[in-house]
Amino acid sequence: MGMKARAKGAGSLEKAGRVWRARWVVGGKVYVRSTGTGNRQKAERLLAAWVEPFRDKHEEAVLRRLADRVADIRDRGRDVPLSGMAAAFEEVCDRRGVAASTAAHYRARLRAFAAWAAEKRPALRTMLDVDADAAGAFAADLARRMAPKTFFDYVSVLAMAWAKLCPPTPTRDNPWAGVEKPAGGKESHDRRALTEEELLAVFGAAQGEMRLLLAVGFFTGLRLGDVVRLDWSAIDTAKEKWVATLKPSKTKRRGTVVSIPVAAPLRAMLEATPPRRRRGPVFHELRAVYERDDSVLSGMIQDVFRSAGIETQSERAHGMRKAVDVGFHSLRHSFVSFAGNEGAPLAVVRKMVGHVSETMTEHYFHSSDPAARAVVDALPDVTRAAPAPTDNLSAFRAAVAALRPEQFKEAERMLREAGKARRVEIGAKAR
Repeated sequence: MGMKARAKGAGSLEKAGRVWRARWVVGGKVYVRSTGTGNRQKAERLLAAWVEPFRDKHEEAVLRRLADRVADIRDRGRDVPLSGMAAAFEEVCDRRGVAASTAAHYRARLRAFAAWAAEKRPALRTMLDVDADAAGAFAADLARRMAPKTFFDYVSVLAMAWAKLCPPTPTRDNPWAGVEKPAGGKESHDRRALTEEELLAVFGAAQGEMRLLLAVGFFTGLRLGDVVRLDWSAIDTAKEKWVATLKPSKTKRRGTVVSIPVAAPLRAMLEATPPRRRRGPVFHELRAVYERDDSVLSGMIQDVFRSAGIETQSERAHGMRKAVDVGFHSLRHSFVSFAGNEGAPLAVVRKMVGHVSETMTEHYFHSSDPAARAVVDALPDVTRAAPAPTDNLSAFRAAVAALRPEQFKEAERMLREAGKARRVEIGAKAR
């Protein structure tokens, strides 16, 4: 028998033999049930009774989802003050499970724009105040000071923040969507490799965790983020010859895994950590600094190079900010350069440093002679320089840089109490 059409969403009846069978669809799911009667009016009453709870439940769920969606849109579209933009975006990062170090990187970029706006465009108070003209002015300022890679990193972070916190509407575009690097801006400037004499001076000036951080950078060729986040679980200490195995963050999506033998000088430094403490992060203090603000750690590294008598920057034309010639990445250049000078096979070096193409590895080679020597054994022991005397100032600086904003007041209170106690002690001795 044919189906008897009813109002949309109310279901339908069809004759199955001598009785009517009810059929309805809710939320894409089909329900079929026999009414047990050949009386159409009775069958319709049964169908209505069966469908109504489903319709109410489905409608309630739909309305609830719509209400949540509206609340989400309103929340993301609120007029966020530039001063609170970094914190608001960090909440988005937390909800999406973004890594702490990545969130800190985003936060630093957003704070940099907020600081620029406060100085250059004080009329800009909220995210809705920022238009294409303001975005272009900030971009022009960046282009004079930043290399292209850093320039586009800033712009992409800002565009992402506006997309999430202040989404575009039919009458308002994302001000960062069309930003391009202005012509005549700063060009890319690569870090240079260090000589053995310079490396000896660096390790003579470094101390504590910083000295170990630089050693891992030189003897593995890893990037700063991978080194400072290194975990003891990545180092196989069970075998006679230790090996560090990890996925570099830059190529993690490609599934790149690097395995680097631990050079003898580096192993000697790592063995200074008692076996019972070889768990969790290798660098506790410096990792906290990096995850709070990576630029602070970069500044600390620059201080070590300058203490070693190395000029880390060079002048640029047209009043541009000085170019950075030497930094942590110089250790990566040095690793590949020394390996190449000793004739290490290009394919071996490429595998160790995690490069995805030979072209990229060749970019780091300053000279190379074919030979089949082990890479890490070819590296000079630049740690033979005696470390600098322990200086509590560096440790104090690292600890302060790692504090969260809410911890500053507590730290200040403790310092005041310590100072008061010291004055009482001195007074007692004077009496």
